[in-house]
Amino acid sequence: MKPTCNPFPIRRGFTLTEMMVVVLVITVIALLSLMMISRARESARRSASAGNLRQFGVAITSFVADNSGYLPASRSSQGAYWPQIVWPYIESLDPYMIPKSPNRPMDPKKNDGEGYFPMADNAAMNPQKQPIRWNYVINGGHSKLPFAELADDGKALPGVGRGWSRPYMQITDPGRTVMITEGTSWWLNAEAKPNSNRIRRWKNKTANILWCDGSLQLLNPKTELRQEHFFAVK
Repeated sequence: MKPTCNPFPIRRGFTLTEMMVVVLVITVIALLSLMMISRARESARRSASAGNLRQFGVAITSFVADNSGYLPASRSSQGAYWPQIVWPYIESLDPYMIPKSPNRPMDPKKNDGEGYFPMADNAAMNPQKQPIRWNYVINGGHSKLPFAELADDGKALPGVGRGWSRPYMQITDPGRTVMITEGTSWWLNAEAKPNSNRIRRWKNKTANILWCDGSLQLLNPKTELRQEHFFAVK
């Protein structure tokens, strides 16, 4: 007698192990996708920030041309900060902030550069009485730095009342002297050193550095900067 064929054949489903492998593969793909998206977003922010720095370079160059060859001071004797001093050459709030930065004071515990420097909260105003908030740090403050306020003897520089620092021509090597970078303060001052916490680092440990000759470079401050790169006179 021939065996009867089952009209409803048994269909084998996925085993638990196979399901776990599928879930694991999907999870890994999702995580890799998120990492790629995150890196792409940061790369876009980094590029946009470089554009802001280039605007500052043009603004500061124009200031020098209009002010007898003098660089702007990091702060004038009237208490105007450098963003106010160079405002006539920018006249927009946008370049002062890294794109997509939270509109809040930076968290000093995180020190990640996200947000704006707290002293800028209504301490610096444009002519329309709008607060200028920024997260870029200028290479100034200390007497040896390009955007100084004081001379070596501790006295105010002659033109600081007008927002002037030292003459641009005093910078020994403009192509290797830091002008401005992404940061967590409003000046470098005594913190002008390669591993300064006042220099903001991206997740890949790099920072956009604008040199005093207007050129821009993306580098690792800790490993690719030296102390001499901050001083106006070598």
